Amino acid sequence: MMRVAHSTLYNTNMLRLGDLTSRLSLANEVVSTGKQINKLSDDPTGLNQVLNIKANLANLEQLKRNISEGRTWLNSAETALATTKELVTDTKVLALAMDNDSVSSADRAEAAATVRGTLEHLVMLANSDLNGRYIFAGTRIDTVPFQLDTTVNPPTVTYHGNDSEFAVKSGRNTTVGVGHDGEKIFWEDTLEVDATNNRIDFSEDGGTTQLVATIQNGTYTADALAAEVERALEAASGVGRDFTATYDANTRQYAITNDDAGNLQMLWNSGANTGTSIAPDLGFDPTADDAVGGPYTSDREARWGIFQTLIDLEGYLQTDDRNGINRSLSRLDANLNHMIAGVSSIGEKESRLDVKEQIIEDLILSYEEKRSKIEDADIIEAVSKLQAAEMAYQAALASTARILRLSLVDYM
Repeated sequence: MMRVAHSTLYNTNMLRLGDLTSRLSLANEVVSTGKQINKLSDDPTGLNQVLNIKANLANLEQLKRNISEGRTWLNSAETALATTKELVTDTKVLALAMDNDSVSSADRAEAAATVRGTLEHLVMLANSDLNGRYIFAGTRIDTVPFQLDTTVNPPTVTYHGNDSEFAVKSGRNTTVGVGHDGEKIFWEDTLEVDATNNRIDFSEDGGTTQLVATIQNGTYTADALAAEVERALEAASGVGRDFTATYDANTRQYAITNDDAGNLQMLWNSGANTGTSIAPDLGFDPTADDAVGGPYTSDREARWGIFQTLIDLEGYLQTDDRNGINRSLSRLDANLNHMIAGVSSIGEKESRLDVKEQIIEDLILSYEEKRSKIEDADIIEAVSKLQAAEMAYQAALASTARILRLSLVDYM
């Protein structure tokens, strides 16, 4: 009978024990981590899939953070505009109270001071920021967007932002604007013309004969208003008169010329209808007539919006101009509607973010389920395998101990 060398038995059993030890360690690692893929050799293909899924999940989590930040921006803007709406409403109530025969000049002067305070408060709201980033500055979020200059009379408000929207990424190829073009929010692209601001008094004989041009009531863009002013002047002047009215978008000024009457004069101050003149809305000085001859160019920018309304109203209150106060009431209505439209626009963006966030949540859940199927272990099955591995290891230890037990009889 061939005798098996003791070293051979020893090496064979050590190899077997090593293999069982590796299996036991792997089973123990699966149970302790809860994952069936813990290193590349466990499942190269599965690990590659898991890594791709984790990369997609990281991108989705970043989009969630973007949406959260975007919602904060929108909420801040909505709060600022809601406060602005309240200020406009309060100012309208004040103007209504001041448009009364029983109100004294002192009362109106006090109201003018209140309007100035409202203007300053409004500029502060327009300069609202989040951690030093301004929400009404377009994409120039590090620049204070609005500046109120009270060293001039009347005061002026200038915009230092731009006409773009600061946006956050809400998808692989999509963004949502959460910052705002402050100029679009606090100034308006259209003017409401009604009985309070639809007249132009002028003369073609140096002031001797007054003519009245009537602007048709309606809502006008800057260019459309220029065309309507031209039509109204020609209609009031008579057949054959040729007027030109233009709007310069760069300077925001209007220009009026008459090619047929060199003695044209705009009667902004001395006309019979100065109380309902459109002069302030065209940027002309309503307190003075223009010199005979022309051409006539706006004395300041023709700006429409809550800032200009408050600036004008303050002046009307200071000078006891009841017609001006009445005109401001109409303007305040338009300003309030503009603010309401701005708040509605923000609400639409918030809804878009809500929808996008829900889509992202669903995608995250789907990716997590897919990752779990590939990577996570079935704990019950893993524990069973661990117990089986432990039993096999213990049995191997016992059998090896018996096989390798040494005595002198083995060598006799």
